[in-house]
Amino acid sequence: MRIVLIITKARWGGAQRHVHDLAVGLRERGHDVAVWYGEHGELAERLVRAGIQVRHIPHLQREVRFGSDIRSFVLLTRQLRQESPDVVHLHSSKAGFSGALAARMAGVPRVVFTAHNWAFVQPASPLWRLVYWFLQGVTVWTAHRTIAVSQATARALRFPGVRGRMSIIHNALPPSFGKSLLPRKDARARLAELADVPMTEDAFWLLSMSEMIPVKGLDIALEAFAKLAREKPHLDWRYLLAGEGPERARLEALANALGIRKRVHFLGQVSESATLLRGADALVLPSRSEGLPYAVLEAAAAGVSIVATKVGGIPEIVSEAFLAPPGDVDSLARSLASCMETRSASAQDVSPSPSDTTAWSAMVDAVERVYTQDMG
Repeated sequence: MRIVLIITKARWGGAQRHVHDLAVGLRERGHDVAVWYGEHGELAERLVRAGIQVRHIPHLQREVRFGSDIRSFVLLTRQLRQESPDVVHLHSSKAGFSGALAARMAGVPRVVFTAHNWAFVQPASPLWRLVYWFLQGVTVWTAHRTIAVSQATARALRFPGVRGRMSIIHNALPPSFGKSLLPRKDARARLAELADVPMTEDAFWLLSMSEMIPVKGLDIALEAFAKLAREKPHLDWRYLLAGEGPERARLEALANALGIRKRVHFLGQVSESATLLRGADALVLPSRSEGLPYAVLEAAAAGVSIVATKVGGIPEIVSEAFLAPPGDVDSLARSLASCMETRSASAQDVSPSPSDTTAWSAMVDAVERVYTQDMG
């Protein structure tokens, strides 16, 4: 099959990792695969290195801008008519809405949308949430089939008549991921270098890997760590944040205001940050909303403890041990303290093993079945 995957942003994140791995996996099965994207980023560079065809779609961007949105829609429609793919598989909200309409207009036989998360459950005004809910409901109606990455993601869209149009396919890591992980000593040394601190095994090192945007809840994590510093001063910890984004300056100012800046280290954008997971003692994922984040799968594969919030598909694969309600500073602080005091490994708390060959093959098999349903 000739398959075009379309995503709004190429800045590396969970959805981008999914697109990259899926594109490579589908090509290995003999499909002709291309990835089209809007905003430039690391995804495009990785795809080129992997030998996957890429195409930049000007004006396809995350922000709602009427003029640019119309231009990207017209361009997508024209190029899809020219390329005549068998399947268009859409990722992210903007690419989903514009791409589904464009693919239908272009007569693409099979249009699939993957909901990694919903825009209407993320921080926004009530009016914008209503607008996003309507647009994403229309996206699901326009696509032939929608893939939800978790049960929670599928349940969240309460829109008339969409439940029967959705398939649930959990994310999975390719078998090659385990081979990319650095040994603990090397990973710890690299994290120490990035943080510009001495390498030590005495302190408990906690790592967050995410874009610095409000939905990721990093401000809640800082508040929780400040509470720990006040109430459990005997705990020796360092908090490392790998990633960039518009919230970075505010988060740095917050760490200063809370009096914990010396124990919080902003690493910036770290290439292949997941390979360093074994250098940390725990992954911290304090998100306000998620679908099924790859960071959790990666931490589980690395055998690293996971402190996270009960959002999206996280409770579907992680035990209750170190989970807290989203936005709850006190609960997150208790989960962090419990993790540090028990020094438990999360590999025993997660099922199934997300880097298992069977899980990866099952995910790609399921996506292929969605592509071929009702195509004759």
